Amino acid sequence: MRSADAVVEARVIERVGTRDVRGYEQQRVPVSFTDSRVRVSNVLKGDVERDLVVAQVGKDGDPAQNYPEFPILRPGADVVLFLVDVSTVAIHAQAPSRYAVIAPVGLLAVDGQRLTSRASGHASSDRAISLTLDQFRQVVRTAAR
Repeated sequence: MRSADAVVEARVIERVGTRDVRGYEQQRVPVSFTDSRVRVSNVLKGDVERDLVVAQVGKDGDPAQNYPEFPILRPGADVVLFLVDVSTVAIHAQAPSRYAVIAPVGLLAVDGQRLTSRASGHASSDRAISLTLDQFRQVVRTAAR
């Protein structure tokens, strides 16, 4: 797996839109991406702007493009995102997003000091992570040095 160019704590502001892309990884069917605007509250790794548009594989409401293990960001959610810079990737060239969330491991939900392995909005299906948010911050900052 590729390492993250940036790791950020953020709040999801809004969904910007969805787009279907043909030719992604040599597939003959379109792959959907959802773009969401996030406001960064803390940068743990990398150098990013305060407001970002990030891309995710998938689209709500389309069973063929909906991945339960990697839910689409929900407005109002507090999250930790592991991001890769996709600004030079051809399929994202005309997109509003400069970064993509690493699927499916690059999305953590934040609830106070509690982290869960995905930000689905359904706590019963989320898997808790044993680190607190403060402990997680320290691990990421140490690894990023």
